[in-house]
Amino acid sequence: MNDQRGLTLLEVTATLTILSIVMIVLYLFLASAHLEFARSNENYDAQRQINDTMTAISKNLTDCAEVYKYSENELRIVTGEGAPSSFLYKALVYDKTAGTLTLYEIGQAAYNAKTAIQYANPANYSKKTVLARNVHPSSDMTVTESVANGGGTAATDKPIPLGTIVSNGRLIRISIPFRYELSGASGGKRAIDERKDVTIKLFKL
Repeated sequence: MNDQRGLTLLEVTATLTILSIVMIVLYLFLASAHLEFARSNENYDAQRQINDTMTAISKNLTDCAEVYKYSENELRIVTGEGAPSSFLYKALVYDKTAGTLTLYEIGQAAYNAKTAIQYANPANYSKKTVLARNVHPSSDMTVTESVANGGGTAATDKPIPLGTIVSNGRLIRISIPFRYELSGASGGKRAIDERKDVTIKLFKL
């Protein structure tokens, strides 16, 4: 006689339980993979933007002859564009409130750093170029001078005081703090803070 017995309730329940466990594990694996993919893309985009910003700073300060520390978050620059008859004056402005780093042109003038960069009126700035929109909301841009210690020891970075002009082939370091966000495990966003530096050698006039 053939056995016509079907599945028992216990067997159906066990099968459904195993299937549920497999589906949960698969879902968690796919969710984790999706999160890692999203984080990877977000991190790539953030790093690309930061690197583009630092490259733009370096490019705009390549022919820099003098810098003037106007305020904690504004650095005024004398470039050699148009030299020797005239020089192009610029301003690098770090705005924590707006989250931006912006380059302005102050103007083209004969070489007179004390007048052109010390007393320039920000209201007259022109040719605004936003270099970054993700600077840190509570940290400052820092500008230091690399000073040789002698005796074969490593150079020391010393803060440039407000109201100081630095020139004559010296080395300066501009440090920009950034903040960007990556997807978090709970579905929210996690803030990442990062500081990047660029070193500029001022040329001698």
